[in-house]
Amino acid sequence: MRMGARGPFGGLVRHGKVCVIFIRHFLCGYCQDYLAALKGLVSQQPIGDKKIVVIGCGHWSVIKSYKELLGECPFDFYSDNSTNLFNSLGMISKFDAGNPKTQGHYITQSFTNTVVNSLVNGWKMGTGTFLRSGKIAQLGGDFVFVDGNCVLAHRMRTARDHLEPDELLERFAKLSS
Repeated sequence: MRMGARGPFGGLVRHGKVCVIFIRHFLCGYCQDYLAALKGLVSQQPIGDKKIVVIGCGHWSVIKSYKELLGECPFDFYSDNSTNLFNSLGMISKFDAGNPKTQGHYITQSFTNTVVNSLVNGWKMGTGTFLRSGKIAQLGGDFVFVDGNCVLAHRMRTARDHLEPDELLERFAKLSS
């Protein structure tokens, strides 16, 4: 599919084993830490014929610079600028940074550093990114589909509430074997 082309979500998950990660917005430092941790695990433990898809709520034009920011990343990236898909799958909007003691052990920086680095990364990605990165309060989630059937659905309750990367990959492997 070419950049900016529209397509149905069902086309992404209809066939095969697909893990779909909904990130908050394209400047979210917590989600960047999450994808970096997941990328590191996948490089050590290849996932074979399975696929990981990342969907952000920002404009599709931000994806290219976002991928450059993340470096070599084996995931497919898409956007849901309208947040219709986020809403349809039960993900909510809420400002809540979560509890660093119980959530988001994949996060490598303090809240203050996360905010500062998000601003710096937005600058690196281009100043227009700030307006197109997505709704800041939008929460995401982690889903696993096998031949179009959802076999795992985890919706974030706070900004640092993705499933832990190792847990997600372990459950993805078990549910799609």
